[in-house]
Amino acid sequence: MASQKVVPPSKAAQSTCRGVKAPDNLLYAVVISRHAQRTPILPCQKLPKKVPEGYGQLTKQGHEQAYKLGAFLRTRYRDFLAADKPGQLLATHVRLDRCRDSINDTLKGLGVAVTPDLDPTRYDLLFQSSLSDNFDAVLHEPARGDFPTMGHLLAFVGEKTGAPTQEKSHKYLALDSLMTHTLNDNPVPSWAEPFWDDLVWADRRIFELALSGHELSFAASVLGKTLETFSLKFEKAVQRPDKMHVFSMSDTSLFSVLKLFNQSYDGRPVLLRQHLLRALQGEVQQLRPGSPLYGGKSPLCDFGEAGEPVPAQRVPAVLAQYAQEELDTRSERIREKNCPMHASRIT
Repeated sequence: MASQKVVPPSKAAQSTCRGVKAPDNLLYAVVISRHAQRTPILPCQKLPKKVPEGYGQLTKQGHEQAYKLGAFLRTRYRDFLAADKPGQLLATHVRLDRCRDSINDTLKGLGVAVTPDLDPTRYDLLFQSSLSDNFDAVLHEPARGDFPTMGHLLAFVGEKTGAPTQEKSHKYLALDSLMTHTLNDNPVPSWAEPFWDDLVWADRRIFELALSGHELSFAASVLGKTLETFSLKFEKAVQRPDKMHVFSMSDTSLFSVLKLFNQSYDGRPVLLRQHLLRALQGEVQQLRPGSPLYGGKSPLCDFGEAGEPVPAQRVPAVLAQYAQEELDTRSERIREKNCPMHASRIT
């Protein structure tokens, strides 16, 4: 691993990050972020492609978002990570180009030289499994407006966008690609304007329904690593140099983490967001997700109110409230399925 050195934040970075300094009693921070803004995943013949990047890749704005996240973290944690010690920062990304590029840009913004690790979990297989279990039922779910069911809505979007919709995943990704298309500074197509609110609602609802019952599988890797770290450091007092772990995850993974912590969560992480778990001296806080880093309008430090603090020694129990035995079992099952094959373009 390369030696780590924290570069002092620039004045521009400091002015961008109107954040609160990390508390003096901070012991460890886990940052879980969704990759930055990307292009649509599916080639939709009727949606003009105005970005030079390939499908499912970070846009220019996405690279800037990821860098700004790093600059924000550097400003907030400049004292916490000030010592020039190797091993302070750990970084992990899932097997997607956009997650790999996001973590690399975030590390540039942080000013810390570290080689990120690859999460080998086959999230593409998990996604196919969740669709196999849920998608037929999703198609029969009631929709809104002029669409009787989600199946009717997805068929309409697939035809209008010119997306390939032979596979179950493509039926949904046609809608996802439409949403992403508009987020990349393209206007809402005229045919979609009368139904736009219904389409946005359906995008969030279908995403939630498609993952239902599989959240633990998608979140097992990141929560398992966090559980292991906090258990070693705060239960067993193992001396390790790491003080922060930054994860770059897919939509499915970050959504699942948030859903497990809050069963009423129904958001759609379509923009880079971060979720922060931080261990303080004597307690652990879960900070609610911050505003999207999009368009430079939202404060990068808006975490809202902190969750209910818990004693640090209880962190493993809190993270494993979904049943540690099941978490360990599923993590092992996921590891058994891993293989160094190509990455999926689905999640």
